[in-house]
Order: sequence, then C-alpha cells, then structure tokens
Amino acid sequence: MTKQFNSRVAIGTAQFGMNYGIANKTGKLSDKEIKKILNYALLKGINTIDSAEVYGDCEKRLGKVGVKKFKVITKLPVTNPDKDVSQWVKKSVQASLKRLNLSKVHAVLVHNTAFLLDKKIGKEIYETLIDLKKKGIIDKIGASVYSLEELNAIKSKFKIDIVLAPFNVFDQRILKKGYIQSLKNEKIQVYTRSTFLQGLLLMSKKNRPKKFDKWKNKFDNWYNKLEKHNKSALQACLNLPLHTSGIYKTVIGVDNFNHFKEIIKKNKKFKFDYKSLALNNDKELINPSKWAKL
Repeated sequence: MTKQFNSRVAIGTAQFGMNYGIANKTGKLSDKEIKKILNYALLKGINTIDSAEVYGDCEKRLGKVGVKKFKVITKLPVTNPDKDVSQWVKKSVQASLKRLNLSKVHAVLVHNTAFLLDKKIGKEIYETLIDLKKKGIIDKIGASVYSLEELNAIKSKFKIDIVLAPFNVFDQRILKKGYIQSLKNEKIQVYTRSTFLQGLLLMSKKNRPKKFDKWKNKFDNWYNKLEKHNKSALQACLNLPLHTSGIYKTVIGVDNFNHFKEIIKKNKKFKFDYKSLALNNDKELINPSKWAKL
C-alpha cells in the first residue's frame, strides 16, 4: 500500500508497557521487538506514536529505544492532580519528556477529561498547556474522550487541536451526520483509537469469552459479513477508520512485529457494509471499562 495511507497510522503503545488487550496472548513486547516495529514503521512512512503515563513503563522503554524521529503524543496522568494544578501539569509533562528522552513532544492530551471539565481546575489545566505550547515544549493540545457528549462539552469551553475518540466496527458514533466535518471546520484533528475493540473484534467464536455471549447475534452478523465479503477481521477493522474521510490518524495497537507487518500488508481500501454492524447505544459492549462487570 502507498505511504499515503500508511501515514494515517499511529502506533498504539499500551502493549509496550503492560499486558493489554483481551486477545493479547504475547504480553509485553521485548525491547528488540519494539525497535523492529519502530524501524519498520519509519520505512513504511509511519511517524506517529501514541503513548501515555498510565501505560506501565511504556514511555521509559520508548526513551531507551529512541523515538527522536517520531511525532510522539503523550497524556496527562489519570490520577487526581496535586493541589497546585499548574505545577502538576508541568511536572507531569516534564516527567514524560524525561522518560521519553525528548526535549519536546508533538502533543499532550488530557487523559481524564473530568479534570478538564471540572469548574475549579479545568481552566488552570488548559491555560498551563497553552503556556507550554507557547514555549515550544508541545506542538498541540487535546483530549482523549469516550463520548461525543464529552467532546462537545470540552470544545464548547476550550480550543483544542486534537481529539482522540473511539471508533470501530461496533462503535461508529463519530460518524454521526456531519460530525467529523464540523470538527475539521474547527481545525480539530480527529484521531481514532480502539480499532480492534481491544482485540475482541479479531477473536474467533471459539476463543471469545463467554461473557460476550449475550451479544451472540451481533457477533454472528459480524462473522457473516466477513464471510460474505471474503475479508479477514483484521482487514475489515483496519479498512473502516483508515479509509474514512476526515479522520487524520488512527491509533493501532501492536501485539508483536509480525502483527505489525500484517497490519501494514492489510492496509488496502475496499467496499464493506458496516452500517448494520453499529451498536452505538450498547455502552456495555463498546466501552471496555464496563467489561469487568459483565
């Protein structure tokens, strides 16, 4: 595939620092594996990495391997800010820079948006990020959101550059009529995540945990569509965000080097009937934070 489409891929790094994903059987990646993935990414025109303080020792390992050739996105901690909110933001960003072995990052996102929407501390967080942007320590600021309501509340109060939102076969909320275009008009870059729904969409019927059987008909519809279109789950999951107009970049989690090579290989555009697969109102399924209670 051309580098044009590969450039829309951002490497998700949760697996670099912890055992992440319901379908992940290989656990944390080795330094050698991470280096192979990053070298291959540059070769294929991929230059963006999505990281976070909450991803175990991910940032430390990225810093060790070296990411100076990449545009790195990091996030503020999800834990409660210190009393001195502005100092907390600065210290958090500096700690990420130190771990990443960088003097600046491409973007800092607010990971827990409740902080940004808090009447007492939201403005202070935002103004401190703006200050760091003016000083050239970060290029862009934004937020990682779980819903369009959350995003609407944030952008009604603050001017952000990037939004990172969930988008996959079952969760197509961001495709709401005209929504992506309105974000583009406001000069907000749309990044998407949860491409494989933590790997759930890639699992076979046999391997899928029993607790998801309550959605058996929905999964059967997905498997039948794949068979009808003669496509693999990986191909169909990638095709949706990487070839949806208006999406700037898609964060894709990588289990290992071979998985990453397969992702690049499968990045080809094709027609597929996704509309009937959307389960936008089924929060229990599309929001992995609710799975523990199933």
